[in-house]
Amino acid sequence: MANASNSLKMAEIMKVVIFLAIFGIALSENRIDGSSRNGDVDKEIQITNARNRYYILFWENLFQNQSDRIIPDGSIIDNTCEVSYNARVLPNALAILFHHSSFDSTDIAQIPMYRDPEQIYVWFTMHSPSYMLHIDDNDLKQFPSNFFNWTMSYRREADIHLPINDEGTSVIHRHAKFFAKNSRKLEAIIRLKRNNKLALWHKNDCMKPGISFAPKRDKLVSELMMAGLTVDRVGSCFGNSFNRDSPTLTDVLFGYKFYLALEDSYHCRDYITAEYWSKSLNTFTIPVIWGPAKEDLEALVPKGSYIYADDFSSSAALVEYLHYLDGNDTAYIEYFQWIRDPELIPAYLKQQTDSGLMASMKELCRKARANTEIKVIDDIAEYWFGTEREECLLSEGSQAATHYIKKQRKIEL
Repeated sequence: MANASNSLKMAEIMKVVIFLAIFGIALSENRIDGSSRNGDVDKEIQITNARNRYYILFWENLFQNQSDRIIPDGSIIDNTCEVSYNARVLPNALAILFHHSSFDSTDIAQIPMYRDPEQIYVWFTMHSPSYMLHIDDNDLKQFPSNFFNWTMSYRREADIHLPINDEGTSVIHRHAKFFAKNSRKLEAIIRLKRNNKLALWHKNDCMKPGISFAPKRDKLVSELMMAGLTVDRVGSCFGNSFNRDSPTLTDVLFGYKFYLALEDSYHCRDYITAEYWSKSLNTFTIPVIWGPAKEDLEALVPKGSYIYADDFSSSAALVEYLHYLDGNDTAYIEYFQWIRDPELIPAYLKQQTDSGLMASMKELCRKARANTEIKVIDDIAEYWFGTEREECLLSEGSQAATHYIKKQRKIEL
């Protein structure tokens, strides 16, 4: 019996040895040593997190330069997760984030085949499908099926919601708190805008080849100016970009009544950027919005806080209305009633206490730690492009993009 017992123990030991040997080979063959990626060849890295924190790993193709990293290496999230850009922590990572622009055919070969079934692979982006098609030329079909578990983006249905609202949530809470105690100050701030500075447009993308709706956007501004709207244009496209020796764009916008919040994409689901949030909401400037779908605005931003360009029958009609507001302080200030009336603020904004990437990273940390189910996204290209509005994906004069969409979505456009 003793010999049988010893043989059984020896067999179990051999199983462990074989497992460790195979595991070691798997790690070495699947590029998670980090030596070529982080320059840490001579630096001993302790993979086990001695502080009992969970790693959130950014797959680093996009962030090879430390100055490009959107969150510093070693940042602590919610006191329980730690950000890393070093691929050697992969076996211990709770979640791995892959940015959409991190990949090309070369990068695909470097994606680790090692996979802990409890780990969560997250695809994340802040760009619209239109931008990906016409600027980045991203072919999401290159990803193997069932590669990703979760998404992190500005879309409402994303597993981790990452709205492009910069400090939008904190701005809303800050404004509401201040004006609850100083209700008359709002009128005083609006009166400061009586300086003949009517409308401002800030533009830096300068008609890059492929920007799908830039011609329509530029045409709208030209039509507004021809109809009599005085528009001051700033940004690198007009040779007067901001620098450290000049006032900031925020400082300048405080003096204007209207901001032309014109997006680089048209009717892309939930795509509302800093054009609205930080350039308008933060500066008590009414945004004249073009690009987002109205149904998305109605769900995502304070009601009555914007002017929707497509609501008007013509550019001349829009200019006439802006001139009316310019001469009527009572009507103008109605666009700021959301500050005084919480019912005008979407519920999700009232529930948020923080905004921006750090808030989304906290959500990722908490949700991943509590996760008990296995979710798999069958086809990331079909998810991102196949569920999008057609007017977002199409571009005037872009035959290549139209062909791509037909091929990927198998539809007739």
